[in-house]
Amino acid sequence: MPTGIYQRTEKHRGENIHNWKGDNVGYGALHDWIRKRLGTPNICYECGVKDENIKYQWANISGEYKRSNGLKDWKRLCCKCHVKFDIRNHPKGEKFWSAKLTKDKVIEIRKKYSFYKYGSHTLAKEFNVCPSTILRIVKKKLWKHI
Repeated sequence: MPTGIYQRTEKHRGENIHNWKGDNVGYGALHDWIRKRLGTPNICYECGVKDENIKYQWANISGEYKRSNGLKDWKRLCCKCHVKFDIRNHPKGEKFWSAKLTKDKVIEIRKKYSFYKYGSHTLAKEFNVCPSTILRIVKKKLWKHI
């Protein structure tokens, strides 16, 4: 069995590492963590399709995206079923786990933009989002329910 670096890395994994973020991990890192433990999905839990030409993903069941919920909080879905699942089951607007805006801020963005006082880049800096997000809010592609 190898010694040195190998032994150190085994001791310093997961919660034992100094910069472990737990449930505060980012979206991409969380999905990498899930893929390491559950592998790459190869069948859809919803429609039962198993085709090597289709991409499969891990979908978060609770919508909380937390490691502490465990590996049973994830299920395999094809992309088509994953989109349907997320639309049907996950919160919208400011209740969404990664929301940067609130209902009041969205209304303010639409008012400021509609009076041509501010452009998308100015509003994006003010509200700490991308200019494309501002345009999608104004066109009601995002935050449709408001």
